[in-house]
Amino acid sequence: MNEDNQYPNQNDRPDQTPNGNSNDTTNHGQFGHPNQNAGSNSNQYANQGGFGNQNQHPHQGQFNNSNQNQFGNSNQDPVLPPKQKKPKSKTIPVTIVSIAFALLLVAGGAFAFFNMQKSTKDKMLLAEINSWAQVNKAFESRYQPELEWAKKTETTPSEYDYEISASVDGDFYSYEEMMFAEIVNGSTINLGIQMDPNNQLMKMDVGADVQGVTIDDISGYITPQAFMLAFPFTDDVLQVKDEDFGNFMRSMDPSYVGSENLGLSDWMGKNSFLSEENKKYLLTEYLLYLYNSIPDESFTESQEQINVFGQSLNTDKITMEINDEQFIDILLGVLEKAKNDPKFKEIVIETLENITGAVGTLEEDYDFDLEEGIDELIAELKDIETQDNKLQYTVWISSDAVVQSKLDLGDFVMEGSRLFAENTQQWDYSFGDGEVEYFNFTGDLSYENGKINDVISFFDDYERFEYVSEETVNGGERQFDRTVNYQDEYEEGFELFWNGETNYQGDSVTGEHRLGVSSYDFNIEFSMDETASLIKNVEIPTDNIVDIGAMSSGEIEDYIMNEFMQDAQGWFMSLYFELGIF
Repeated sequence: MNEDNQYPNQNDRPDQTPNGNSNDTTNHGQFGHPNQNAGSNSNQYANQGGFGNQNQHPHQGQFNNSNQNQFGNSNQDPVLPPKQKKPKSKTIPVTIVSIAFALLLVAGGAFAFFNMQKSTKDKMLLAEINSWAQVNKAFESRYQPELEWAKKTETTPSEYDYEISASVDGDFYSYEEMMFAEIVNGSTINLGIQMDPNNQLMKMDVGADVQGVTIDDISGYITPQAFMLAFPFTDDVLQVKDEDFGNFMRSMDPSYVGSENLGLSDWMGKNSFLSEENKKYLLTEYLLYLYNSIPDESFTESQEQINVFGQSLNTDKITMEINDEQFIDILLGVLEKAKNDPKFKEIVIETLENITGAVGTLEEDYDFDLEEGIDELIAELKDIETQDNKLQYTVWISSDAVVQSKLDLGDFVMEGSRLFAENTQQWDYSFGDGEVEYFNFTGDLSYENGKINDVISFFDDYERFEYVSEETVNGGERQFDRTVNYQDEYEEGFELFWNGETNYQGDSVTGEHRLGVSSYDFNIEFSMDETASLIKNVEIPTDNIVDIGAMSSGEIEDYIMNEFMQDAQGWFMSLYFELGIF
């Protein structure tokens, strides 16, 4: 989540009052939904601690007299004050707690492979797993045609063609702006993509039509061995082999000291977040270790009747309570285990490279030191001054699923209700400090008789983000109208929209999409027609290859200036005249 930190100090806003009811319907705004002057203050807790005293003073020595001898002998060395020790932290950061909880709660059904006893601790975790399994099942039901198509393209070559146009409407204050809008409104872009997951091949063609003038395709190719480019003004295909990337970059810039290769040998394999093998390893070696480290005595169980979205439910109430010393010991155990585990280091680095798409390796090319990072985190945890604070997590369970929960870290409280069923999913959560609600997160989703109606809101007393979707599904056909509305306290904002229709039939896909943004000043709309199909293979050129990656800087300059640019110049001049640019 991007953290905007729009209202870091709420005391600066005398008009701010706590939103005590996330379902307040007294304030209706432009979009016809409650509380639209609310919004997301997403950085409320960036510097808050977990469950201790936040009134720390990291610069406690700033008023010491650092020049005690200034009225004495001018030749005497000044007496400096003793170096101030960094005060011990008294809180556990919310981020550390959040990561620990996320590791347990997103493990999903993987824990089902292990023979859990029906202890109180097991009942809590299994209820969480069941809750999120219901959400996953609902998602798969809603988007079954799309998921089936994605599954096919994981093992079969596929081709996608897009025709994209745009419309710009608004107040233009200069001739240049008007000309730009006219060109955009009279142009289309054609994009073609072919992918072969088995041989890790990709081809991309990009062309355009600008006010009736056709611009032929520029083509790019990726293989496990090389990256290639083809242009409409020459038969040559420029190539840089994976192994020659470092040489090519030094030919362009002698001071280049980065990666020696592009990492193309398994570039499609880097689309996955974690391999199944790595998932299983982290589960067995770390998630279960973390889970088993929590004492059984930390869990208590009772029965309670509660009301959830108008339904009276008899629930099992389970509370997990851990003091900060216990929690720190658990985290230290996990970190010490990870620090001395080369397999863990390998998985982390590989995953980060996959996520970031890093060229080369983080460890070799970007001075990434995981052990140093773990040591720093261990030192920070050991420096925390433990008090009589407690981490408390309570869930209310009905039909083996969580219907209400509360996480209390002292200075951060998250609480609310959720009711996940086969056709409907509802939730209403507030985030605050136990006294003031800083922001709310609500959702009301339904999918019945081929009709989808969703509303998801994220708001506080000043701003509101709201996602609204209405869709009709009939087999592989889908018609949809989706919007994201933003409104601030002054009732100003914008609307993002995406509507259209798609049709998934066997080995082909067609679709029409319209998406854009509307505001008080301008409207921008993109139209995109798509077709997709499964194909036999992706063709990669083998003739007229110019291997510029293996050239010296002098050879590259000679080729570019005397051959490539000569052809390009004539093509550009012809294009300028056709477009009427003089």
